[in-house]
Amino acid sequence: MMNQAMQAANLHLQEASKLLQKLKDMLQAAKDQFADFWAATVDAAEKLGLDEPSVPHKRRISRRFDGGSVGHTFETPESFYQQQYFALIEMAL
Repeated sequence: MMNQAMQAANLHLQEASKLLQKLKDMLQAAKDQFADFWAATVDAAEKLGLDEPSVPHKRRISRRFDGGSVGHTFETPESFYQQQYFALIEMAL
């Protein structure tokens, strides 16, 4: 919907600015709704008979790149995907 509105031939700068602000407000609001998003995702996976979300397998990074330090390990799948969720929203903003 936003894509079509932004590509309209008769779109004026002021209207485009309002549309972008509305999108930004929606994304900001989405940051506060991760718990609802997570619950809906887990529920949908259960209804479809899929496995519960899990933390991806940790890959060892070559010491040439990390200097031998220990990388961060997520305790729960929810914390891993929460970090991914927020990073995506921040990139979009």
